[in-house]
Amino acid sequence: NNSDSRVANARRATGEAARALAAAAALGSTGGSLGAALANGKVPGSIPALVRLADARPKPSGGSTRAVPARYATAAAASLAAAAGASPEFAGKLLRLDALDVMRDALADDATSPARASAALSSLVALVSRLCDPSGPDGDPRDLGGLGDLGRTLNRMASTGGTEGTEGRDRGELAERDVGAPTPAGVLAESGLVAACAVALDPARPGVVAARARLENFDDDADAADADADVDADAFDRDVAATTRHAARLLHLPFTHPLPAAGTAAAARAEEALRRYQEQLLAEAVVAGLVQAIDGLRGDDLAAPAQLLSQLVLRSSQCARQFLEAGGLDEGLVRGLLAPQNPAAVLVDSLLAVSQLARLSQRHYPAIARAGVCDGVGRLLTHDDPGVRARTCNLLGNMCRHSGYFYERIARHGVLNSLIARCEDVDRTTRKFACFAIGNAGFHSDALYPELRVAVPPLVRLLGDEEDKTRANAAAALGNLVRNSAALCGDLIRAGALERLVELATGPEAEA
Repeated sequence: NNSDSRVANARRATGEAARALAAAAALGSTGGSLGAALANGKVPGSIPALVRLADARPKPSGGSTRAVPARYATAAAASLAAAAGASPEFAGKLLRLDALDVMRDALADDATSPARASAALSSLVALVSRLCDPSGPDGDPRDLGGLGDLGRTLNRMASTGGTEGTEGRDRGELAERDVGAPTPAGVLAESGLVAACAVALDPARPGVVAARARLENFDDDADAADADADVDADAFDRDVAATTRHAARLLHLPFTHPLPAAGTAAAARAEEALRRYQEQLLAEAVVAGLVQAIDGLRGDDLAAPAQLLSQLVLRSSQCARQFLEAGGLDEGLVRGLLAPQNPAAVLVDSLLAVSQLARLSQRHYPAIARAGVCDGVGRLLTHDDPGVRARTCNLLGNMCRHSGYFYERIARHGVLNSLIARCEDVDRTTRKFACFAIGNAGFHSDALYPELRVAVPPLVRLLGDEEDKTRANAAAALGNLVRNSAALCGDLIRAGALERLVELATGPEAEA
């Protein structure tokens, strides 16, 4: 009994020390110092000890099975995440200690709380980034033997020169063994991390439900050493948001990693890994998980998930379908994504996703209409950020691409005046997309011609714009304004459109 008591007390002391480190790391400026303190060798075995503490999986001990108390495992994971995020060298050391497997298994456990899931994901972003960095200072990144099953798989793929899945190619072309660091797509596809992220994103998984229940049924007298986090509603909300944010950052890494030179064995390997990775994203319904997870997020917390969702919807019609089926165009969600006070990056990515749906098919128009998109785009047309203004014009153009479904709604919401004003925007991309949108607003019928009358003079001026595509869009828009009736012919003549169109059609560029 005395021995068990000493072990329990020692474990508690270790765990509380880890919690203190995690609290310091949470301040945001101590990650580098923490990594240096752990790596300087003054406390031998400190890094492996923290990795063991972060591993909450039950382990055999003296004939019985013991698990690290969840609170201490979470604190250790948070400390390691802060240090790894601040120091690639420290992340490299963690890779040799199976930390990637430890963090992945924490995610894959649906009983993991938001606090632990967030810490594990933050660590994984740093670990995968380090593993895929070919210029790391802590040794040859191709020496993957310390990574267990994942390392053996990646080494096998490297040893084949990327020929797995490339049957039929010229062996001479693939004989060159360009063995470099693995790619994020390869790591995520081979490590089970896609499935683990899908589990972590589920807002109804047991770990989230249990953490929420602790908030509602907190007992001040209980010893919470086996609970996964302090009972704090604000902390719970932060952890849920951080879980979504870090999961999106991790899953987005394959789309930002530089690709090897085309035609090399490394390029073949990277292409195959990216294909497998995207198949897994679809199979695990990651888009649906992200849509559920972002409901209720605001501001900066939306940046990473909105970026990933936009990337996936733009890349794949299947992902676009998952987005729709999961409620990606529900009115409340769209209102939150397109709120003018959101960061510009969130607005741009959200506009890109909705615009892509509009571009893909007019079958999506009713869902876009029900989402109330026309209600908010007028304010975004006058946003301070030129990227937001440009993508709003592009969205309106795609909403008028296939039919006149939105014509009446656009007129009713008073959008056209703000859209026409964008023809004289200081931003060249905004001017280009404004012409595109106005042209489509006049293509299917003359219903909007009365409101579009004032667009004629600025469109004529844009026939002399510095950008070729803008001049082409302006010319096409003017043609569409006389396509369906003669109502605006006099306006085009008075604005000098005919002469400018002749100049454009017969000028030096026509001979190029």
